Parts: sequence; C-alpha cells; structure tokens
Amino acid sequence: MRIAIPEDALVAPIVARAETVCAERGWTLRTSTEQGCAELLANNMVDVALVSPLAYGRAAGVVDYNIVPGPCVALADFTNTAGIYFTQNIATITHIGAENPDNFMEQMGVVILRERYEAEDAAVLTLERDSIAADCIVARPTEDGPTATLDVSEEFSDLAECPLPAYLWVCRLDADVSVLPEALTDMADPEIVEHTVEEHVHLCDDHFVREGRIHYRWSDDVEEGLLAVLNLLYFHQRLPNLPDIKLLKFDA
Repeated sequence: MRIAIPEDALVAPIVARAETVCAERGWTLRTSTEQGCAELLANNMVDVALVSPLAYGRAAGVVDYNIVPGPCVALADFTNTAGIYFTQNIATITHIGAENPDNFMEQMGVVILRERYEAEDAAVLTLERDSIAADCIVARPTEDGPTATLDVSEEFSDLAECPLPAYLWVCRLDADVSVLPEALTDMADPEIVEHTVEEHVHLCDDHFVREGRIHYRWSDDVEEGLLAVLNLLYFHQRLPNLPDIKLLKFDA
C-alpha cells in the first residue's frame, strides 16, 4: 500500500505513528504539499492520501474515491488555523491577497468573504507575485503575529452550524480496503481525539475570548460539515460538479 500525507502540522495527531505502522506493514509512506498529495492520489502514485474537501470535490467525475470515516481533522468555531486580516479604513473589498490561493483554507477564506462580506467581485491576488495592494489577506497565523480579525473556521461554523473538515483520509477504489480502517486508526495518536483552542488576549483587552475545538475523529457532525463545505465550494464555482459523499463501507 502507498500512503501520502501532507507536510502540515495540523495533521500531526492523526499521523503520529504513520511511519511505524507503514514500516510494520511494509507500506510506502510519502510526504508532499497539500496539493501534491491530491495529485499523487489522482495520478495513481499512491493508494491512500490525506486530502482536503477541495481536492476530494475536484476529483468528482474524474476519479472515484472513498472516504475512510476514521481519523480526520475538523475545525469547530475559533481554531486560529487560518484567518482574515484587514488593512485599515477600507470601505469595500476589491482585492483579496493569499500566499497560496489554491490551498483549501485560503480558498475557504475567500469563499467566506464572498458569502458573508459582500466581496463577490473581489479579485484574488497571489502575495509576493502581484504588485496590487490587497484590502485583506487570508493566511495561516504566525507564532508571534497578531490574531486575525476573522477566523475562517469560526466564520464557517457560524454559517453552517457544523465543523469545517480540513483533512480526510481518501482511498482509490482499488486500494486494499479490508485493512485500511484499522491501519489508519493505528497511525493516529490514541490519546488525542480533540483539542481545545482558546484565543490569547491581553488581560487589559476588553474583548470576549474566542474558543473552539479541533476534532480528530469522524462523526455525523463532520459528515454534515463536509456536505456543507462541498455545497459552498460548488455554489462559489470552486468545484465543477457537486460530488456525492462516498464513505468506505467495511464489515465491523
């Protein structure tokens, strides 16, 4: 079996033992970017990969995948995973900047701005390539940087009333599905099934502290969130078709 995982700290709790499990089973483990994992899976270079809902949706009608309902990453309310930072004194949003506009969380930031903040006609700029100044930026937070004005997962949770799935295990139809659920579960840290996130604010700030959770296991709420995010991506023309959610069926 050939496995691909993204180089993203967000997935660390569900791939904590990936190297060990793959070595024990004689499987090949590859790491790549978020988009690289999707390409490896689409081009039959791996059998199983951790991919975003965006990658899963884009494969609809091209390659048939099954979602393995087990370890995953889903963001509920404020998680400080990706944020929207505004420049001062803007009246309208005409240009949205992103370091990598094709990454899922940055795409979701753009979608949120268009869905909730009247930015339907805003152009999306690639930072460090386009010279036009952006009115706001969608980005992952930095350790010593400011907290974003808008938190992408919080905005989605408010809109859809369910968590935002960020990464899902997806397999090709010809993968050996008889061993997958157990193996992928073994790869995850059994002690970390949920992580609580709290906004860091100065004690003198007159500000309500935002909170949220990162879920690391599949649930009905995660499935509901996946349906909501696929519908949102399709509505905003990020997907060519609205895909079905195909969950791997296996005997308990």
